[in-house]
Amino acid sequence: MKKLEEIKKADIQGDSMDTLKSMADSQVRQYKKIVEKIKNDDNPMMTKEVKDYETAQQRRILDDNIKVIREAYQEIGNQHIAELEREAALTTIKPTLKDKELAEEIAEEAKFNLAMAVGDTSAQEAISKLRNQVEYMTDSQKVALKRKMPELLSYADSDKTKQGLRSIGYGLSVKTEAEGALELMKQAVASGIGQEYRNMTLAEQAGKELRGLFSTEGSSELSTTKTDVFYRDM
Repeated sequence: MKKLEEIKKADIQGDSMDTLKSMADSQVRQYKKIVEKIKNDDNPMMTKEVKDYETAQQRRILDDNIKVIREAYQEIGNQHIAELEREAALTTIKPTLKDKELAEEIAEEAKFNLAMAVGDTSAQEAISKLRNQVEYMTDSQKVALKRKMPELLSYADSDKTKQGLRSIGYGLSVKTEAEGALELMKQAVASGIGQEYRNMTLAEQAGKELRGLFSTEGSSELSTTKTDVFYRDM
């Protein structure tokens, strides 16, 4: 019968994060098949004690292997994060000449509308028009317009108008590809690996709690009263 083999850090050196993720799930699937074979082995030599021992040994190897794989996954992920942080810090979106010209035209129109506004109502109409235009802009166009916002703010004659313009300005902050990749990598590292392992351990824990609920103290027999109550409430 093929058993799980211990995985050393050197064995998985250079493996990708995707490979390690798949490896962790594969280990759990192999473990379940092995345990099932041990359980169903009809060899007279395989007493309950031997089966329990063999199962415990395989579980120890599984737990150790998952730990090694998980640590390698985290290590590689943190290296990628450090690289992407440097790249994201120095990467910007460079608007094209056409996008700069469009942003200039929109900003000039907004300045005119704000300068001609009489009272908050007409000023808010100018802001609403600008906000509507921004909704249809590409990331490159937003970056170009963002550079015009300090100048636009100088045309605001009330706190309410300034607040509206600042709200639009905050919406002009867009992520570069490097920043997007950094965010995804952080999420991948935070979520970790071993979903099948987590599901298995959660199921085992739930099973233990359920057995504890039904078992009387000092006995492995289920309490009939507790069982009846449980299933009646389901």
